[in-house]
Amino acid sequence: MQLSILKDSKILTALVITLFYIGGYSTLFTYITPFLQATSPLSITQISGVLFLAGICSFVGSRVGGQLADAKGSKFTICLGLLLQGVTLLLIALAGANLFVLILVFMIFMLATWSISPAQQLLLVTLVPRNPDIALSVNTSFIQFGFALGSGLGGLVISRTSVLNLNWVSLAAVSIALLLAILLFKKMSRGIGTPIVTKD
Repeated sequence: MQLSILKDSKILTALVITLFYIGGYSTLFTYITPFLQATSPLSITQISGVLFLAGICSFVGSRVGGQLADAKGSKFTICLGLLLQGVTLLLIALAGANLFVLILVFMIFMLATWSISPAQQLLLVTLVPRNPDIALSVNTSFIQFGFALGSGLGGLVISRTSVLNLNWVSLAAVSIALLLAILLFKKMSRGIGTPIVTKD
């Protein structure tokens, strides 16, 4: 039953969006300590403080994303989150030696990334209304695949080029997720396909 939902192109696209936006996040965040060491004068202790703030932003992002999805819908929240995620990855490269801007942009990146998750869950529940638990469990698997994809890509980038290129690979992955989201919501607005309804 879990694998059967992948037959629906809309559900599969939604899950691939999860794969790429989490992959884009993980590509940078898995190696965020060496990245910050290479791009800023922060000490290990200070980086620990930055990561503590990042954790708070992740929590706040999830809360805000849930509230925004309830108020504005999954389409608005997902597209906004992906757009902010992409813009912040671009701004990280442009921040240069400006430490305040770098940290601020990184916090917005964390907020944006984790605001997508509750909206993504709402989208999948909408697409699989009779068996939302199945859709969410498969989505959890794709989140784990995304972490694996991102950490693998990040390791490849570091070994072949430089830690300073991580955000560009992250930006590419997030851009793919945003493009897929736009295509998915256009398809949904045209009413192509029907939600999967499986037997209890």
